[in-house]
Amino acid sequence: MKPQIELLPKQLRAFKYWHDTLTKVIVYGGAKGSAKSFLGCNLIFMDALTRPGTHYFIARKQLNDLRNHTRPSIREWFNVAGIPIDTYSRFDGRDNFYELHNGSRIYLIDAKDLPSDPLFERFGSMQITRGWIEEGGQFNYHAYANLLLSIGRWQNTPDFIGKLLITCNPKKNFLYHDFYKPFKEGKLEADKQFIQSFAWENPFLTEDYINTLKNTKDETTRQRLFHGNWDYDNDPTKLCDYDAILNSFDNIHVRRGETRITADIATHGNDDLVICVWMGRLLIDIERLPISGGKQIIGALNRMRKKYNIPPSHIIYDADGVGNFIGKKGGFIEQAKPFNNNGRPSIVKKEGYRNLKAYCAYLFAEQINENNYYFFALADDEHWKEKAIQEIDQLKSIHTDDDLKNLDIVPKKQIKNILNRSPDFLDCCIMNEYFDIVPKNTYKGIYGYDHV
Repeated sequence: MKPQIELLPKQLRAFKYWHDTLTKVIVYGGAKGSAKSFLGCNLIFMDALTRPGTHYFIARKQLNDLRNHTRPSIREWFNVAGIPIDTYSRFDGRDNFYELHNGSRIYLIDAKDLPSDPLFERFGSMQITRGWIEEGGQFNYHAYANLLLSIGRWQNTPDFIGKLLITCNPKKNFLYHDFYKPFKEGKLEADKQFIQSFAWENPFLTEDYINTLKNTKDETTRQRLFHGNWDYDNDPTKLCDYDAILNSFDNIHVRRGETRITADIATHGNDDLVICVWMGRLLIDIERLPISGGKQIIGALNRMRKKYNIPPSHIIYDADGVGNFIGKKGGFIEQAKPFNNNGRPSIVKKEGYRNLKAYCAYLFAEQINENNYYFFALADDEHWKEKAIQEIDQLKSIHTDDDLKNLDIVPKKQIKNILNRSPDFLDCCIMNEYFDIVPKNTYKGIYGYDHV
């Protein structure tokens, strides 16, 4: 058995990284028709056929896609390689794996979301030699991270280390933030590789197919699937204009308003305690603390109160879950305002929004788009500025009813899956709008400026 496989130049680059002793993750991310699936089949099955008793996975979001799309690509690869698939492999349709003649196995992994396993911990016990994620743009970070942890655990050697291939079309999920953007900026980690590929580089595609992609009427589809443009994003569900988000770090015209605090509370998990100090829609200070207990939270809030002479009635905090103990019921900070995300926006008698958070989020987006926010405290901090941009860029609308009467925003959990962290700063921004939909008091803060 001596398969003769002709690879394209960029596939050869991936082949090289697949066989070195440094690279752990390869993202082959390009346009439609760039031979991504053929590459995945080649790398996985060549290893499995030549290394007896090794284990691999091919993962997609839905098992049906593996059956309907990936399995035909596998059969095509065997035909091109001149290897009789039924002689050298057997497919177990009940447990969804290929068993090869030499004892190697390739498991087809269904990576769909399960309410009982939101962090995809079910992948943690697998012992895999190497793996391939197909259509990586459909995956969230936790699925990727736990599949990555499963490789390098079965018959690997110093010269045959664990590897993960991710094939994908452009998508602004963790692939954009962890691979494409660092690659573009020359900051990609040494054990990661990114290869951009395009349909016109594939000589096996017909001219008619390439022209169909090129002449696609939908601009977003054409930019992503023909031009392979990772930065193009015309998502109609996004609430904030990207240029307006960038402007918010240089909007020096924004007037000062009343001084107040918004706090996103965290006492467990991966979230941070984030405290923002505002003068209207001007962010003048921000403090972040890792996982905190009640005393640390109260101490941090009181330090900010003292520093800027802010009364407790000008503090608002996320009251859902861990924030409940801070306010009047807990007796720690009297008069601090709890922000109940799922509460009805009855204080303004506003119909058409799913809950208070959705209403405030739409107001925040409107103010961003009108260039009425100035994140002064982040303007010179490139690290946290970038994180803030990422979070605000993920603020999107959804319609939960067929009649489109109740506007809503994408759940926080979904944003966390995309960014691999909680959008704590975004939550603080959304809560800031609460102060402008309730009756104002006469307090003007230490600087004496009226409310915007």
